[in-house]
Formats: sequence, structure tokens, C-alpha cells
Amino acid sequence: GDLTVVHPQARPNLPNRPTAAYMVIANGGEVADRLLSASSPAFRAVEIHTTMKHGEVMKMIPVKAVEIPPGDAAVLEPGGLHLMLFDGAERHKIGDEFPLNLTFERAGDIQVNVKVEKITAGEGAHAHHGHNALYVAQAQ
Repeated sequence: GDLTVVHPQARPNLPNRPTAAYMVIANGGEVADRLLSASSPAFRAVEIHTTMKHGEVMKMIPVKAVEIPPGDAAVLEPGGLHLMLFDGAERHKIGDEFPLNLTFERAGDIQVNVKVEKITAGEGAHAHHGHNALYVAQAQ
């Protein structure tokens, strides 16, 4: 397929608190695609969010889809687009992994393994774009 998911990663989750997942989705094809939804057996719900400033306050806003232009990439990172993971079935600590299914308009479903890492602002998926083939999953 034309889509490549680079370095899917998430922050550790705490009891009764959501966590976030980040990655870069590269489109090596000639046609745009869109990330429509995500799901994981490790979490009750997964939503696509973006971070926007309203006055002096930063808020997370749900979005319907993420555009992945042809020959370009969508970056899901702290302070921008990201996946919110709600109600984890168990606590995931640094070093753990869990499955995540990404559903695209054209490419269909892509299954990736998300690695739980310590992530701070500026250290999201964008910082690792193209640098770690270990975390790459391509569409079938």
C-alpha cells in the first residue's frame, strides 16, 4: 500500500485517566487518503483530537478525520493532532506495547503495535519521522 505508519507511540496511562498516542502517517502514493477512526482492544474508546488555543486556554477538540496528502505526511504529535485513548483495560507502563487498528478511507484497516514511551512536548512522533524502521507498519 501507499501508507506507512512511522513510530506509533503512546504515553503511559494512569487509572481513570485517558492517554494519548502519536505517530507519523506518510503517504507515498499519488492519491490523498484520510484517517477516519482508530480502535484498540486495550482501550474502550479511541478518538482523533487536535489541540487548539481558545483565548488563553489550550483545548483538545475531536476531529472527524485526518487528511494525508499524496507525497506528504500527517504528523500526530503533542500539541497538535493526536489519538486520545480512553478507559484502558489495564495500566500500560514504559516499555509495554498494545495493538491499535487505524481505519483509512482508501487503504482500509492497518494494524500497528504502539510502544509506550516517555513523551514530552517536542518529543513526539515528528522528532522520529523516518528514523526507526522498527516501528513501521505498511498497509497490506
